[in-house]
Amino acid sequence: MRSFVRASTSSMRANPRSRRDASADARSAAEREGRTPDDRQPRRDPDRPRPAHAQSVVRSGTDDRITRRGEPDRPMRLQHLVHLACPSCRSPLELAEVRARSDERIDEGALRCTGCRAGWPIVRSIPRFVEPDNYARSFGEQWNRFPRTVYDRHNGLRLYRERFFRATRWPERLAGELLVEAGCGPGAFTEIACSTGATVVAFDLSSAVDVNLRENGRCPDLLVVQGDVLQPPVAPAAFDRLFCFGVLQHTPDPAASFARLVPLLKPGGRLAIDCYRMPTRSRWWTSYYRWRWLTRRMPHALVHALCRVWVTVSWPIVTTLWRLPGDGGRNLARYLFLIRDSFRRKGLPVTPRFEREWAVMQLVDQLTPRYDLPQTIEAVRGWFEEAGLQDVDVAKGDNGIVGRGRAAAP
Repeated sequence: MRSFVRASTSSMRANPRSRRDASADARSAAEREGRTPDDRQPRRDPDRPRPAHAQSVVRSGTDDRITRRGEPDRPMRLQHLVHLACPSCRSPLELAEVRARSDERIDEGALRCTGCRAGWPIVRSIPRFVEPDNYARSFGEQWNRFPRTVYDRHNGLRLYRERFFRATRWPERLAGELLVEAGCGPGAFTEIACSTGATVVAFDLSSAVDVNLRENGRCPDLLVVQGDVLQPPVAPAAFDRLFCFGVLQHTPDPAASFARLVPLLKPGGRLAIDCYRMPTRSRWWTSYYRWRWLTRRMPHALVHALCRVWVTVSWPIVTTLWRLPGDGGRNLARYLFLIRDSFRRKGLPVTPRFEREWAVMQLVDQLTPRYDLPQTIEAVRGWFEEAGLQDVDVAKGDNGIVGRGRAAAP
């Protein structure tokens, strides 16, 4: 097909008269049908939504990204409304307005609290319970720049799937259960949760929810919401399982955020979380924390550009250090260049280009968030005990610390 297109293009370039003849024939046909030249290309009404397969600008807050809408997503469904609740008074919600819908699906509209009567919009098929410009803005920009890098199905790895089941210790089939994901980001874990057959409600503070819906919207049992873990917009005491990975340390108060999540579980419901582990004083000075005082105050776009240049320039030295025997070279590369060996030491088959892109993404993830508050195992265990959870297990994990527990049964 490509050779046919190239041959056709070459032929037209080699014979400019053919192009003029073709244009003249098109004009003659238009005149015979009574059409003007402008009528041959119908003008699109600017107020009319573009088709799902067209390219469109996704605007979320101050983020403008050109994204491909090649796959149809499944907007919010009416039956999902029962899983939501007012973030303030915790009352059920009702549908206040529908501006665009198809069958039982809501594309654009508004929700209203049945208690305090507060209202929130449904924008691009996602209920929005927060202002677009918030402290998680850096994550929205990050995941719109790296929308597919962490997805197992796009990178050919099983990193997120293995981490999910290793951290939760849940069975792979959860059909009939209701799961909530607090801090879903671009949806790499959402994909795994949906694969269990459960109904999944995933929410995040940042505009990364748009990436999540675009990637996972084909799942009919998924509801994606933009909301805050400190004021969860989901129904209390309604969920069989809850997970929150890589999020709590990026909130202004990790302990308070954890405490707000526990009441979402049904009696006997299970919870799994992870968060960064507090580095020792010596490790702190050899980690990215020594630069965050500067980078988190810089424009995110500038930090992203600098990270990309930094990885490109330092890559030959870093990969040379990785080839040294033992861990000395890897540790030195991590100390000097803040780049870790995420794949080679595990023998994972990835391309050098993907390795570099992952390194850039990691640096951006480490240097741009407003909050980065690592914890100790003792502190996290205290959260579980204070919440009255049972079967508590808190230990070192893939992301630093992993904690599991079960809500008390009646």
